[in-house]
Amino acid sequence: MNKLFAAKYLFYLGIAFLFSCKAQKEIQKKQAVAKECESLIELAHQSEFKFDWLSLKSNVELETDGKSNGFKAFINIKKDSVIWISITPKALRIEGARVMLTKDSIFFMDKINKKYFTGTYEYIEQILQVEAEYQTFQQILLGNALEFEQDKIWCKTEEDKYYLSTIKKRKLRKAENKDKAKSDFVQALWLNAETYKIEKLKLLDLVKNQSLEAVYSNFTDEGGQLITHQINITIESEKTANLDLEITKVTVNEPSNFSFRIPEKYEQITFQ
Repeated sequence: MNKLFAAKYLFYLGIAFLFSCKAQKEIQKKQAVAKECESLIELAHQSEFKFDWLSLKSNVELETDGKSNGFKAFINIKKDSVIWISITPKALRIEGARVMLTKDSIFFMDKINKKYFTGTYEYIEQILQVEAEYQTFQQILLGNALEFEQDKIWCKTEEDKYYLSTIKKRKLRKAENKDKAKSDFVQALWLNAETYKIEKLKLLDLVKNQSLEAVYSNFTDEGGQLITHQINITIESEKTANLDLEITKVTVNEPSNFSFRIPEKYEQITFQ
């Protein structure tokens, strides 16, 4: 599976074992004007939220198998280095799990069942049959631009948005309907014509019949930059999962604590 699909495990790793809002910045609807694809990609990168340190408080709802679970997530990020997440189930009101991602390793601690896991991305790739990468987790979490992996990129205007993809729009619809496409992996995104922020991202793995769609909305101004405060992620595979993440507080460039001490009595989780 393409490495971009590994992004979903950022949300599942800590959940699978457990179970100051600011005014919204009004973004005017602007008619999209034809631009070169390379120019649009560059504008998308320029619109990325820039930071060295970032802390997010959020409310999360996860729905899978017809069941819904709510929890609070506290996320601390050191850019291109560490993502640290503390998870508190709403039903318990105490911290239930802690996850930490570095550029080469993944750490997970189940504080309720007193278990932990540590491993490399290579190990996760072997177990889950996906290519995992820190940068992918970080970019999708923040709604920042992903690198296109194919040389040929298609783009077009859509009223107040720009569409960029590895295949044409009409072929994307066919791919979504399980028709054969030239590529086994499809990547598409929609940019706001005024801000060039990503409003929608779609990833399709046609070989394994899996898809990931991320929708970003409720952008607010944080120190002169726009950042999404609402993320909806839908994953379709053998099962369908939907994750809604509402960011309630953003703190920029204040160094964070990445505490991750595993008690000696905790049992290590191993996968066969």
